Amino acid sequence: MQNFVSCSAIHSFSEKRVTILESIDTIIEKNAWIADQLTTDVEYDQSAYKVHADGVWRFFLHNNGSLPAEGWKGHISIGIDHLRKVLGLVIPIFEAYKCSFKIPYNWKIVSALLNSRANPESANKIITFYPANDAIFRRLIVELCNSLKGYEAPTICSDFQCGFHSPVHFRYGAFQKMIEYSENKHRLVYLRHDHTGQLVEDSRAPFFSTPEDVEFPFSDDECKQNGFNMPPINANNEVNKYCFQNVLHRANRGNTYLAVMRDRHSTVVLKQAKPYIYEAQSLSSIDSLRHEYSMMCRFSKSGYTALPIEQFQCNGDWFISEHFLSGYSLAEYVAENGPLPLKRAAELASQMVKMVRYFHSEGVVICDLSPNNVIIVREGIKLIDLEYMQDIQSDAVRSGGTPGFWDLSHEGKILGNSDDRFALAAIYFFMRTQTVLGMERLSGTSELLEKTHILISSGVLNLSDEKIIKSLLGTVPVEKDSSCIDENLSRKVRLRFVQIQKEMLNSKDSHFWSKTPFGEYVDWRSHQHGLAGLLTAMHEINVNSNTKQLLLNKITKSLFPIARFRDASMLFGAAGVLKALTDIAYDGVNRPLEQLEIDNLFDQIRYAETGKKWDYATGEIGLIKAVAHLERHNHQTRYLTFLRQRMDRLYFNANEIIRQCCQHTNNLTYFGYAHGLTGLGNVFCSVGRFLGNNEFVRKGDEIFEIVINATSFYLDTNPVSVMGLSWCEGVAGIGSGIIRAYSQTLNGTPMNSEVYEFIEKLIRYLHSNFHIQSLPLCHGMAGTLSFLNDCQEFLSSYTTMKAARDVAEYMVATVGEKFRFTDETMMTHAMDYGVGQLGCLTQLYRYDRIMHASAGNETQPTRQGRTI
Repeated sequence: MQNFVSCSAIHSFSEKRVTILESIDTIIEKNAWIADQLTTDVEYDQSAYKVHADGVWRFFLHNNGSLPAEGWKGHISIGIDHLRKVLGLVIPIFEAYKCSFKIPYNWKIVSALLNSRANPESANKIITFYPANDAIFRRLIVELCNSLKGYEAPTICSDFQCGFHSPVHFRYGAFQKMIEYSENKHRLVYLRHDHTGQLVEDSRAPFFSTPEDVEFPFSDDECKQNGFNMPPINANNEVNKYCFQNVLHRANRGNTYLAVMRDRHSTVVLKQAKPYIYEAQSLSSIDSLRHEYSMMCRFSKSGYTALPIEQFQCNGDWFISEHFLSGYSLAEYVAENGPLPLKRAAELASQMVKMVRYFHSEGVVICDLSPNNVIIVREGIKLIDLEYMQDIQSDAVRSGGTPGFWDLSHEGKILGNSDDRFALAAIYFFMRTQTVLGMERLSGTSELLEKTHILISSGVLNLSDEKIIKSLLGTVPVEKDSSCIDENLSRKVRLRFVQIQKEMLNSKDSHFWSKTPFGEYVDWRSHQHGLAGLLTAMHEINVNSNTKQLLLNKITKSLFPIARFRDASMLFGAAGVLKALTDIAYDGVNRPLEQLEIDNLFDQIRYAETGKKWDYATGEIGLIKAVAHLERHNHQTRYLTFLRQRMDRLYFNANEIIRQCCQHTNNLTYFGYAHGLTGLGNVFCSVGRFLGNNEFVRKGDEIFEIVINATSFYLDTNPVSVMGLSWCEGVAGIGSGIIRAYSQTLNGTPMNSEVYEFIEKLIRYLHSNFHIQSLPLCHGMAGTLSFLNDCQEFLSSYTTMKAARDVAEYMVATVGEKFRFTDETMMTHAMDYGVGQLGCLTQLYRYDRIMHASAGNETQPTRQGRTI
């Protein structure tokens, strides 16, 4: 059996999935002190392997070895000091078994993977190998264990560890990454095939488990014979004093447990530190936990910390125990109660100020002050997790903390009281907005003040909030009257986009040329996550440059001839590529339409069977919209015939679709643009007018009336949620779908008063709540800005202009001068149009273009591309 003290997982405290864990690319940036020496000098049989890299990993694919879609795969965890020697031992074994494998791209990534804050999905997995079948896997595991005897390494949390501190681990899972967005779980999930061939979730739990449809590969006798079993715990070990009840928190460095002392029956907390895991500056997790215990003892009579009990070692792991604090973390309290009223937030802030002043008077800096570490109890507040606490006179430097609650401009500087003051201000901002600052700006203080100013403008905060935040910071910065968006916004967007184009042009490893961040399950050519999205951004951000021409040539070479898509949908298949190529063709900077394989794509769409999928994103509506867009540019009878036939079929099924959607009044997805009735109403209105079919138009009007009533009821009876605000599945998309459907008739014609009032309601709703979103288009602020841009183009008003300005300013305040937008993870920077940087840049560029047109009283930009 595995040791009961298994490790790690994600700890989140809000719907935005803000975590105390850090992604690989974030940790890499913070560990520049490690030599950027590529692992290209490893010795291997170059005739046997093809090697390619993706920026994080170097893949060694054996020419004669098979690579199944899934199976038992192995991992080797090893410290930096021993990695080169271990590679020399294991690669010949891989070669002998014709086994493909991957290793980190460079030493920085190795360091990131071994860091205490690394995400458990990837933590400590230094070498991954892919056996061709179960028989080879079994022999390979045993041989690797024998070869690596004498080496000790950190545990991989999701894997079975082949013996006490053994570097060799394994788990069952997919070899080829497949990910999709789960509508039920509202998150991306990894996939694999079960024994029946059906796609099921490839669970990446923070502990080892064998899937129900798979047998464990070794018998109990084999585990004993090969030394896979963990050593027994000594009967006299202190850990036996405790009865473990629950895991409160999981992390790569070790778990936090809720337990009961057997002799006293009192509830306690046990914190664990695993060996061979390191913090910044080579401080081990065990050293860090022992430091925390010393601080707990030092301040045990302060009334602000939990009371320590003891510290001890158990089979190489270090533990400290402390009395349990009965209460809620501030993070849990805000999640339960929503954004706090000013009075309550100010009360809690006042208590935290007193606590911080006490510790400062005792000569220490808390350093890691965050909503996770503040506990609300009956008598006030308490502080937990003291491992980062430092003496002010120790000259310790800032090396990390909870993202969003420490200022990046302080990194590498000697710790001081200002570090805790910034955390206090950031916590107050969190209490009032239920959102966390980003980690993209060099100056967190500037981001905090700019966002406070914007949210005062939008009515979320008020001047009292600004006064409190400045007071908590301890200084009153110079007032900044000007907007954080200046007259050079379009220029900055263009410069960033040109930089992206150059990266795409020069990179051989970019996922745009081979795969998406979501693996083979999502087509790399798709609009949502691939080349078509890049083409759309190139069309929207129309930067005519030599780089653009060269990149288009590279895309053309990569894309053509166009192989058949898995599906024909707008977001993931042929329809999205068709729409993007149509736009590029009529930019006048690329090949003529007939050379872009439009016939090929149209045939794929024409003969596609969408089955029961009728929605815009993945079904019939998306196909119709793509062909309608093409027909507007290139009139052909076959396109019109397709549109009439498919619209007739959709009309025939419309009432049943409406009936099914109206059964889900508490879920806006069924009324949204991407997957719901707004997309249906939009296609009937817009394409119906295009075809001159008034019956279609009336059906669209009928559907929009249903959508308006259902959405109004939903907004009045449900709490605010990120998905409810979103473009794909919430009110931003609903508003855009209605605006765009009626745009052809808005030239001087007043909108129906009921529809107009509804649009105004959506504007106010989004303006008051946009800040709780992440940045990207599908489910974030760029989607809100897209709707407001639509309003500005077709129903311009001061209310719309103010809302659009605040959203755009907030997006810019999050990223600062770098214009490097995070994707939906809020940690990494995918180039996707749907959930990454491209959609953000596109909508900011469009916003600036519309605002300049309005300010200059110029002709509004062409609406042709947005009405169909």
